[in-house]
Amino acid sequence: MKKTILIVTMIAFSSALFAQTKKTTSATVAFYATTALDALPKAENKTVGEFFGKTYADIQSAGQSATNKINKVERLNTLLDGVQTGKLTPFGVDVASTAASLGFKIDPKLGNKQAADALSKEMALELRNPSGGAGMPGALSNSDRDFLMSMTPGLTSDPAGRKLISESMIKLAKRDQEVAKIAREYRKRKGNLDEGFYDELSKFSEANPLFTKTN
Repeated sequence: MKKTILIVTMIAFSSALFAQTKKTTSATVAFYATTALDALPKAENKTVGEFFGKTYADIQSAGQSATNKINKVERLNTLLDGVQTGKLTPFGVDVASTAASLGFKIDPKLGNKQAADALSKEMALELRNPSGGAGMPGALSNSDRDFLMSMTPGLTSDPAGRKLISESMIKLAKRDQEVAKIAREYRKRKGNLDEGFYDELSKFSEANPLFTKTN
C-alpha cells in the first residue's frame, strides 16, 4: 500500500514538474522569439540611419569642395584667357620651354600655359577619386589619364570646347552647393535625413534643370 502511494505521488510530482518545465520552456521560447522580432526593426533603423548619416556627410563634403572646384576652373580660364589652345598646344609648350631654357623667349604666354597645364592635371586627378561612387580606382593607364584630361578645360581643348567644359564643371559644382544647402535646411526641419529628402530633391531638380537645350 505504501509503495502504491509512493508511486502515485512520484507520478503526480513528475507530471507537475513536466508541466511546469513545459510552461517555462514555452515562455522562454516565446520571450526570445518576441525579442528577436523586436530587434529586426531596430537593426533596420540602425542601418538606414547610418546610411542617411553618411549620405548627409558626403553631401556636405561635396558642397564644401565645390567652392574650391569653381575657384580652380575660374583661375584656369584666367590663365588661358586669349590663348589659342588645341591638340598641338602641349607640343608647342614643350618647344617653347626648351627654347626658354636656352635663353630664347619665343612664347610670351609660356608661363600661363605651364601653370594652366599643371592646374588642369591636378583637376584631372581629382576626377579620379572614387570616394563618391565614380572615379577610377586602382592604377591608371595612359588612355585613362587622357580620358580624365579630356574632362578638364586644359591645353588640348580648343577655346570653344574649353568654354563649354568650364561652364559644365561650374554648373555641377554649384549644384553640389545647392544640394548641400537643401540637405541642411531639411535636417533643420526634420531633425535628420530620411526618404522624404529625396522626394524634395527630386522636385527641386525638376523645377531647376541643370542643363537645357539652350545652355
